Amino acid sequence: MPKRCTIKMDVNAWSFPTSSYLHFFIFICCLFTSPLLRGHPVDTTLYQAPIRVACVGDSITDGFGVGRDWDYPSQLGRMLGSKWWVVNFGATGTTMLKNGDDPYWKHGQYTNALGFKPDVVIIALGTNDTKSQNWQHKDEFLQDYQAMIATFQALPSKPSIYLCIPAPVTGEGNMGIPANGPEETGPLIRQLASRIPCELIDFYAALVDHPGWQPDHIHPDPDGDFALAKAVYLALTGQSFEGTMILTSQAPHPVPWP
Repeated sequence: MPKRCTIKMDVNAWSFPTSSYLHFFIFICCLFTSPLLRGHPVDTTLYQAPIRVACVGDSITDGFGVGRDWDYPSQLGRMLGSKWWVVNFGATGTTMLKNGDDPYWKHGQYTNALGFKPDVVIIALGTNDTKSQNWQHKDEFLQDYQAMIATFQALPSKPSIYLCIPAPVTGEGNMGIPANGPEETGPLIRQLASRIPCELIDFYAALVDHPGWQPDHIHPDPDGDFALAKAVYLALTGQSFEGTMILTSQAPHPVPWP
């Protein structure tokens, strides 16, 4: 069974290095470790089917540019099958930072994700946080991330939490998101996951060798979302998905929520 995220909210007692050089060193080292981070899979025998999976995130989760049939949560749901219920709670443009220009905290999708009472939560936020107007509050990023984990962990369903290393940004000048953004957020998320502890899913590693899968340098195309779905599938099941992309006509239509 995945390690649960048990949170103590005294973040002031923690000391997180902020040196950009240290972040870059950790980031490069992580590229040469287990690329998709095979962790502790979900023990399906402990849950009543269907296992509820809430995919929390920004436009990459939401399916910007590909639509809801080809976003990674929809593809993941078809890959996992009827014993799982995967719901997309993505909100385009949002940040983890409460003081960001569009905090996920203030969106209805956040409220909906909590109301879903998930068994598993996949959090993929941090890309929009590195915009200059948001990253001026970078010292608040970890405490805000920790607080979000705590709100989900406080649910009666006691979900397992998976944190996603943000996807690469393959060029400058894209919607105000700098190309070195993952060098900033990735090491911080890894630190947080190791100290809590939580499981990690590496969206960066899933896409970095295939820049063509991000036509606008940020958002995945259907192939890129398939790669993200496979990374999540590996984390949840402990098994690599060996099949091809499942077309919507080949699978039952997912049950919407609410």
